[in-house]
Amino acid sequence: MGGLTGCGVIADRLGIGGQISHIEAQDAGQSVRLEGEVTQQAAFLEGGAYAVADRSGQIWVLTRGELPAVGDRLMVQGEVVYEDIGIEGMGEVYIQELDRQKIEK
Repeated sequence: MGGLTGCGVIADRLGIGGQISHIEAQDAGQSVRLEGEVTQQAAFLEGGAYAVADRSGQIWVLTRGELPAVGDRLMVQGEVVYEDIGIEGMGEVYIQELDRQKIEK
């Protein structure tokens, strides 16, 4: 995977293999690289989403590519996205996948 660009504060807080629980709504637009295990997947007409978990938490990753298998260990690079659901202070944080690499166990 290539290097991170425009990482700002999120790279300092999260870093490579950092904790998923540190990703927050105010990080929207920032690039992150995280490592974890695929715990769930949801197929869409084009691409889908998969949940990646580490010991601190779980986050959904949106992809246009083929879904990884549940149980795969991945290094994911992507952009933090925050979707406001229209109720003050409520929304969903997820990662838009830019690249991923399977980590052999």
